[in-house]
Amino acid sequence: MKLIAYTRVSTQEQKHAGHSLDAQITRINDYCKAMDHVILAHFVDAASGKNTNRQGYQDALAALDSADGLIVVDLDRVTRSVRDFVFIIEEFARRNKTFIAIKQSVDLSTPSGKLMAHVLVSFAEYERSLMQDRIKAGIRARAEKGLPVGRPAQALPASLVSSITRAFLLGSSLRENAAEHGVSIAIVRRVIRDAKARNGVSLPSPKPLV
Repeated sequence: MKLIAYTRVSTQEQKHAGHSLDAQITRINDYCKAMDHVILAHFVDAASGKNTNRQGYQDALAALDSADGLIVVDLDRVTRSVRDFVFIIEEFARRNKTFIAIKQSVDLSTPSGKLMAHVLVSFAEYERSLMQDRIKAGIRARAEKGLPVGRPAQALPASLVSSITRAFLLGSSLRENAAEHGVSIAIVRRVIRDAKARNGVSLPSPKPLV
């Protein structure tokens, strides 16, 4: 197959030094020699892998029009995002191009390589589901213990708290109070709730949202 090679390092210094890039391209050349593939072009990035919006990678995609696919040493040279990887699989299939990640044995031109790609996606999604379940379990446990759940509330200036409380005691509705002070209704509710707890007295209930 005729392939486009893509390599990436994280810093400009590494790009100039070339050590990591040399290791990547050497492994790609060895693989292609063993598999009887031909490298048509080689594109490089010295940038973070947090997304695929990188000049070298975008140029490599554009060069695919004259090639059969793209080859990288490691999937993380392209992306660390499950969502991006799923998009890559779908986009390459739509363009009838292959994607090869040597380290992960991914090769969209072979049944076993396709299977490995889907296994990696499924496993990553499984790990994400486990993490979400652990987060939800932690939230439930804190709620059952009466502990705060979610991000800590942002501290408000004392003058703003006093003004909101004063407006409330003078009869402003939640909506009026929020509009007057340029804050959300949720913040007004929180200030009033905290005022009740802090003073240990029974303050009147807020007026309806009018």
